[in-house]
Amino acid sequence: MELLAFFLVFLLCMGLAKAVNAIRGRLTVNGAAIHLLLTLIFAVYIVVTAVRADLPPGAFGYALGYTLTPALLVGAL
Repeated sequence: MELLAFFLVFLLCMGLAKAVNAIRGRLTVNGAAIHLLLTLIFAVYIVVTAVRADLPPGAFGYALGYTLTPALLVGAL
């Protein structure tokens, strides 16, 4: 489900970039860069939230891997 959400956000970013570029008449905005920036912000948010949760090491690693992996996969692709 998370991968579908990231894919939809990616399509939204690409559409936004295409609209801005069409209005300006030249390539000024890169949709993939917008998506990577949003992915980075989301990953930082997940790490900060996991650190503040005061989980034991095993649960911390599981929670971090479970929530951060989709963001990193989509960012890498």
